[in-house]
Amino acid sequence: IREGDTLALHELLADALLRQSRGDLAFRMLEGARTRWPDNQGLKRRFVVAALLTGEYAGGLRAVDELVAQRAEDEPSLALALLTLHEAFTNGRPVETVDEDRARMLRLAEAYRARGGPSLALVDTWVAAASAKR
Repeated sequence: IREGDTLALHELLADALLRQSRGDLAFRMLEGARTRWPDNQGLKRRFVVAALLTGEYAGGLRAVDELVAQRAEDEPSLALALLTLHEAFTNGRPVETVDEDRARMLRLAEAYRARGGPSLALVDTWVAAASAKR
């Protein structure tokens, strides 16, 4: 991006890359943009999606935690984070530890429930499955 100080161009590029399934490129670009605009919640939400799509689970989930703490999360980033945690439980490969992942899943599910997300029944099923695994 030649207009390096223009936030809107970074957001547009990230959106375009994500729509084209180029999460890898979006992730790299958003890493740099987040250093310029660390408090921008729109960039952080895009970063969550790009990170989780490219397998950068720990970083993406930390960013979701920050959004939830700021009450700036959105339904797509929460749903993708919950799916990522569900898959970690299903595959037996926790992102952090089983207990930490379970606690995070419960926090994110509560945020999802508070937002009234359309996939609440599915999220509840994921939480029940994760809670049953010890």
